[in-house]
This record gives sequence, structure tokens and C-alpha cells, in this order.
Amino acid sequence: MKFLKGFFITLGVLTFISLALSITGIVIAMNKGAPDLPDQLLVRMDIDAPLSESRAMSFTKGRFLPSLHDYVFTIHEMARDERVKGLFVRLGQKDFTPTQIKELGRALDTFRASGKPMRLYSEDLQSFSNGLTPLAFASYFDTVWLQPLGSAYPGPFSAEVPFFKDLLAKIGIQPEFEKQGAYKTAPETFTQSEPSAENREMLKRLATGINNNLEKIILERRALQNWDALQEQVILSDRTLLEAGLVHQLGYYDQFKAAMEQEALDSGAKIVEFHDYQANVNALARDDVNTDQAKKVAYLLMEGLILAPSASEAQSNKKTALGGDAVIDPRLYEEALLDIAKSDDIDAVIIRIDSPGGTPTGAEMITRAIEAVRQSGKKVYISMGSMAASGGYWVAMPGDEILANPATLTGSIGVYGGKFNLTELWDKIGVNWLLENGPDSESYLFSPNHAMTEQDRAALKASMEHIYEAFLVRVARYRNIPIETLREEIAGGRVWLGEEALDNGLIDQIGGLYETFNLAKADLGLKETDKVAVVQYPAPKTPIEEFLSILDEFMNTRANIKNKMSASDFWYSHLKQGQVLSIEPTGPML
Repeated sequence: MKFLKGFFITLGVLTFISLALSITGIVIAMNKGAPDLPDQLLVRMDIDAPLSESRAMSFTKGRFLPSLHDYVFTIHEMARDERVKGLFVRLGQKDFTPTQIKELGRALDTFRASGKPMRLYSEDLQSFSNGLTPLAFASYFDTVWLQPLGSAYPGPFSAEVPFFKDLLAKIGIQPEFEKQGAYKTAPETFTQSEPSAENREMLKRLATGINNNLEKIILERRALQNWDALQEQVILSDRTLLEAGLVHQLGYYDQFKAAMEQEALDSGAKIVEFHDYQANVNALARDDVNTDQAKKVAYLLMEGLILAPSASEAQSNKKTALGGDAVIDPRLYEEALLDIAKSDDIDAVIIRIDSPGGTPTGAEMITRAIEAVRQSGKKVYISMGSMAASGGYWVAMPGDEILANPATLTGSIGVYGGKFNLTELWDKIGVNWLLENGPDSESYLFSPNHAMTEQDRAALKASMEHIYEAFLVRVARYRNIPIETLREEIAGGRVWLGEEALDNGLIDQIGGLYETFNLAKADLGLKETDKVAVVQYPAPKTPIEEFLSILDEFMNTRANIKNKMSASDFWYSHLKQGQVLSIEPTGPML
């Protein structure tokens, strides 16, 4: 035990030292300032990490990796920049969401319309999880190079959902959930052995819609006469892709690189890395708007699960340089939005949402704060990312203008909640629990060690109904849609693609974050090329603050390891008494 304790602590110390050195390098690099650019240049860009809504630190590269929006806004700037003579991209990461493809693709279309060449290189165009997305992305480029023996999978986009009811029954776990809305299918993965008719219908519609979107991208940009026949081949070889016109050149990266260098030489341009170009134009943009006359736009990114207001600070700070899932702390955003409402400096507010939902209390807290911003006279624009569903749609509703991409998943107006009953599991493994309630109480609603009573289930149903009706009332008010229309045709947990949400009135326009900024600029009397001062709320962490956050996380992890190692003998000796950790119940969730 002492060996394990020492091993983990030593490992943690070494990891911490490595992170400290990396962050120090990033700070030094950032303080050097933006590099100067030549009068004529070709931009080389590597996409070798998953696209994210927010920037992430790369400790191996000693810099921040670009976010999706860094790519989008910078490519638009490159299209206008007369110094830029072309774009060369090496595609390593191919598991984009359909929404990311569309948002990045609109920027690439703008670059292509400027008449500047765009070349893409990739070792393959495979993505077994997302089907057509690599081929769709490649279709935005003039010339596509593929490494020999590279291939592509032109199969349709598919949705795969597991159902665990039978497995849970075998090990003695009974899911006890309630929901409002026949299409609120999230609990089904635990409560059923196979999908309901509503689940199957909805997933089929969504998968078909996404696939049609991706096919449309390809067919609009490639003159294909035999698309159906190509899809029937399932896997397309390098030669088949070349003959079909989906790629234009077979070759290795050193050959692609040599061709790029020759093109630079012929045009009298120099090759500049994307992150250097981005740093330069960002620095110039900051100088351009560093005046009191510049319009100021507040920008808020709401990414991840919406927490309950009572969630701890540790939960709301999970996404650090060490990784972890992003979450939305409603307290932070309430404070930020109320500050914006009181500010005389902010002219407009843009909120980017990429969230599957969360708690109704957290969503309502944010919604109320957005209302305060609108009441202050500032216009609020909502930009939906890959997903703004359920609670994500709840916080989007108050926006003056709501924009989504064609394949954004949104809607899901419904609610569910419940728990896992572990009584059979305890019987199987020989654990006995002592359960004593207060006087005259037979409620076990939040205990995983007892089945729900009829009183519990009735109370849970009533709670779900109350929250669902509140959801409907708010959608009806904000979107001017009759409640009966919502109940019968739009709500009930139904998930919609962005283009469907436009048709049924849940959103106002199709577009990404770039188009949302342009809409805000137009309403402020500005042109697309005019600069605005973007003020991020809550304020982003500096590298030093990120370092301190990692230090805090490291110290907490070290303390947890020490405590758990020291307590292992205690827990083992008390296992027979049933003193083990329980699984927390799920309260009402959107």
C-alpha cells in the first residue's frame, strides 16, 4: 500500500512539473508578440486535433490549439487579405460533427470565391463513426491529394444507441424513471430492451436529415454522375476516388509539401503557419478596435451540461488544461449577464450554446438573467453549435435572434428524472442496508437502496408535469407558438435539426457564429468588414490562471489519492456492514 501511495504521488509530481514547464513555455511564447508577415504568403494549416468550441492548451506544441471559431474567423480574414495567395491544409483529424463541417465549410467557400487556390492533403478520408464527413469536408477544396492506399467510406450517417435493461436486470439494477413527452427518449437506454416506436422514428429522421445535408455538400461541389453506384461499393479505394473526381492527386506528404513550396517559389510568396498568421491578424484587430469609439459586443460561450445552482465550484471548473468535460455553472453566467445588463459599454450580446441540456433550475436561472439583459435595452443573439437541446434550448429561448446550423440538434422540449434501484444487486452480493425514515414517512424517492413507493412515483410524475408545462409556457411566450401546437406537433421531447427548427418556428435563421456576428454588426449599423471589440464573459483564464487552476486540481487529486489509500483498510473491514458508496439519483433533467 505504501508503495502504491508513493508511486501515485511521484507520478503526480512529475506530471505537475511537466505541466508547469509547458505552461511557462506558453507564457514566454505569448509575451514575444505576434510575428511579422511577408507581403505575399501562402498559409499552411494542420488540422490534427478535434475541433472544439473553446481553445485548448497543447503542452507538446507549447501553444493554444485553435478553436473551431479561430479557424472560421481567420479563414474569412484570409479571403479578404490581399497578401494571402493560397491555403494548404493537412487533414489529420477527421471526426467532425456535421455542424462543424458546415460552419467551417462556409468560411472555405468564401475563401474559394476569392479566387485563391485551396489544396488539401490527407492520408485517408475514412471516418467510420461519421460516414461522409471527411468526403464532405474535402469537397470544399479545389485540389485534394490522397496518400496511395488511402480510402473513404461513403456510407450513410447512422445513429447507434445501446439499450441496457436486460444487462442491468442480470446484475440486479432496476431503473426507475419518469418522463414527460413520448419522444423524450434519454431514459430508454436504461429502461427498455429495444427502442420505442417514437425513438426509432425520430432517430431515422435525424440520421436521414444529417446524411442528406452531407450528401448535398458533396454533390454541389463535385460533378458526380454515379454517386449511388459509389455508395454501393461501401469502401472506395484510392484509384476509385481518383477516377470519380473525389480526389485529384495520389501522392505522399513530402511530394505535397514540395509542390506547395514550388508554388510559393513561383508566386514569390513565403509559407506561413496558420497559428502565426492568426496571431498577427488578431494583434492588428486589437489595435484597430483599441478606441473608445469601437462598438463592444459581449460574447458568452455556454458549453456542456447545465449544472444545478447548488453545484460545487469543483464541478463547474472541470474543463482545465488537464482535460475533462465542459459544464455550465449557472451562477457564473448569471453574474456575468447581470454585469452586462448594468454595463453602459456593451452594445450587443452574443451567446454561443453547445449543450445537451441539464437541470431546469440552472436553465431558468440563466434565462432570467438573459431577460435582464434584454430589459436593459441590449439585443441578445443566440448562436447554436452542434447541439442546443432541452435545457440548451431553454436558455436559448429568450434570444432576440436565434441562429442554428442546418444539422444542429435542438428542441427536445421535455423532461425526465428518476434513479437506479440497487436492492436486487445488494441481495446478490450479500449487502444489507438499514433504512430508517423519519416519523410517518414512507418515501424512498432519493434512495438507491429501496424501490420507489406509489407515493414516490406519483410525486415524481407531478414534478415532471409541472416542469414540462412551465417549459411549454415559456416556449409559447418567447416564440409565439400556440401551446397546443407545441404539445401536438413540436414538443413532447422531439429533437429537430436546425433546418427543421427553422420551419417550425423554434429558431429564426440558419447560420453559424460568424453569421451571428454579422447580424449583430448590421443591427449596430456596421459592415461585415468593420471591427468590433469582443468582450468575453466570464473572463477567460490567462495562462497563469490556468496554471493555478491545474495546481489546485493537482493538490486536490493528491489529497484524494492519499485519503483513499489511507482509508482502504477501513473500507475493507467495514464492507460486510454494507458501508459502501451509493449511486446518486437523477433529479428532474431537461
